[in-house]
Amino acid sequence: MSHLFAIVTNDTRLFALTQQLAEPMFRSVEALKVGSLGLGYHSGGHILLQKRPIRAEFSCREVLKDIRTNRLICHIQDQPTGPFNSDNTQPFRYKDWLFAMSGTLGGGGLIRDRALAIIPDYLRRNINGDLPPELVFHLFLTYLYIEAPLSSMQNDPEKLRRALSRTLQILPDLAEERGQIGFSVLLSNGEYLLGGAHRRPMVFRTLRGADQRTPEGARFVSYPWMRTFLVSNTIPDGEDGLWTQLADEHLLVCDGHFETTSHMLLI
Repeated sequence: MSHLFAIVTNDTRLFALTQQLAEPMFRSVEALKVGSLGLGYHSGGHILLQKRPIRAEFSCREVLKDIRTNRLICHIQDQPTGPFNSDNTQPFRYKDWLFAMSGTLGGGGLIRDRALAIIPDYLRRNINGDLPPELVFHLFLTYLYIEAPLSSMQNDPEKLRRALSRTLQILPDLAEERGQIGFSVLLSNGEYLLGGAHRRPMVFRTLRGADQRTPEGARFVSYPWMRTFLVSNTIPDGEDGLWTQLADEHLLVCDGHFETTSHMLLI
């Protein structure tokens, strides 16, 4: 099993406070003794990655404490099948895009040669590992550049939906084993955060405003303008009723104004 979540905020200066609001998401993974963690986040017009093995006394707060960003995607893998390898640790990036997924592809992986034959050379050169999700990411990019060949067109939610839908439709023909394909997926291009649910759960919530205790602890400072958007493939313990379930076979789009829309994937 893997854990997948994203944090979006409108004030990078208060990202430490945003992390406090997101702390319930961390609790479900901090009991892990072994695994791998990958972070991808936008900072200063660039995408930065942090990838590391998980060992005893793992703490999300410690990993995130020095990060300042407005969009972050985290993938945590427990029960790794081999030694840590950064090329095989999600999320993956290409230009402005970040991608991570959790789930199954028919009980096995993808027929690599057949997937690579679909992906054009300029994208294929970006593939460094051998994980099936990296192939899925580049299949999505392949169809995105067909649907939206100009970068100015790639913020159109309908084109994004069609690109992900075409990716889903081709996966059964590429699966090594015939079985149910189901996963949750997160993508970001710096402006939009996208969450997709295909026979796997995806939940989200928006928090408005925040209070922070002063260093002296005598009073609270309020930040009413602050917005925090959280997405996860699991509901944190004790927070039933606070999260909204994304409908199956839907794409969730959160834009730069924290407006969220939902679009059917397979039409």
